[in-house]
Amino acid sequence: MKRFTHKKTAAVALTAVLALGGGGIAYAYFTSGGSGTGSAEVGTSPSDAFTISAAGPYAALLPGNGPQSFDVRVANTTGLDSYIGTVYMGIATYGDSGDAATAAGDDIPGCLASWFTVTPSIDFDEVVPADGNVTSTGLGVDAPTIEMPAASVDQDPCQGASVGIAFSTTGS
Repeated sequence: MKRFTHKKTAAVALTAVLALGGGGIAYAYFTSGGSGTGSAEVGTSPSDAFTISAAGPYAALLPGNGPQSFDVRVANTTGLDSYIGTVYMGIATYGDSGDAATAAGDDIPGCLASWFTVTPSIDFDEVVPADGNVTSTGLGVDAPTIEMPAASVDQDPCQGASVGIAFSTTGS
């Protein structure tokens, strides 16, 4: 019977050694550090993200009658919020002729662009919501103006014309 106990003790001892050995393997690993790089691509805004238009002036321009105010509307044509900084304005001109042009770009023969002045720029400094719009009056900024100062020459070629205002903008 002693022999059986000795075998039992040997089996228990062997099991303990295997368990400890197996446990030792479970804890046998190396620690290490590491480094790496990744990237995230930043998209771009289309160059024609905004449509800029004018509402008004509501009174007819007459030589020497003073400036007439109008509202500038900026519409975001993208599906993303986009920032608009400064909107620059000028009288639309027809090629190199010096003539004023309509908003569609058609010539107004003999009606010189130099006979008009327009506020050169307006600071919007605003994020325009996706597919939304903002107006200069809605932002509470000073309304831009257009004027036809009196000249010492006949300005009749401009009578009844719809003089275009050219707009451009930058993001900041």
